[in-house]
Amino acid sequence: MPHRFWFSCWGRFAAFAETIAVIGNYAMLAYASAAGCRIEDAVRLGLYNKRVQFVTAKPIAESVILPALQAVDPSFILAPRMGACVRGRNEVGFVVDIIGAVQASTPEATLSTTIADDSGAAMSYGMTKLLRGGRVSPIVVTKTGIMERLTAISPESFCAFKGWIAAQPGVPEEKRKFCQHLMTLAAKLGHGLGLSP
Repeated sequence: MPHRFWFSCWGRFAAFAETIAVIGNYAMLAYASAAGCRIEDAVRLGLYNKRVQFVTAKPIAESVILPALQAVDPSFILAPRMGACVRGRNEVGFVVDIIGAVQASTPEATLSTTIADDSGAAMSYGMTKLLRGGRVSPIVVTKTGIMERLTAISPESFCAFKGWIAAQPGVPEEKRKFCQHLMTLAAKLGHGLGLSP
């Protein structure tokens, strides 16, 4: 299952916890854990997929990223960079994006029509905006009993980002509705959560 693999990836990047946070659909798992809730229909909601997106406030060398990914799965390779995003991909198509890992002279202004791909949108929206609202960093427990700290952008930042995507011209209706649904869920889960800077 992709989410089990993802937790292994997150564990490898835990050393960067002060500067790295998940921004994509997996952020819902952090919000649910922090709120003391469980999302029963996470698979149906599309929260578990083969793409994980992190944003970082500080560069992380590709020479650090690749070994961390390969420690989880030796088939990982680095895909061509997209602006400030370093992308790793394994042989079964699991993708890990680390946005802000490298310096880019200009932001990559691309909005993907794929529901689970918001990396280009994150670069266009701005990494500073994503990180300025604080972070949620609860302990999450997987179905196999593994415990990991999962750091995500704040629910408010998540909602603003997903709302921005949904409002962009040319976004397919399916993705627009998906973003709006996640905004509603994140707002409910995030109500009253304590945030760290």
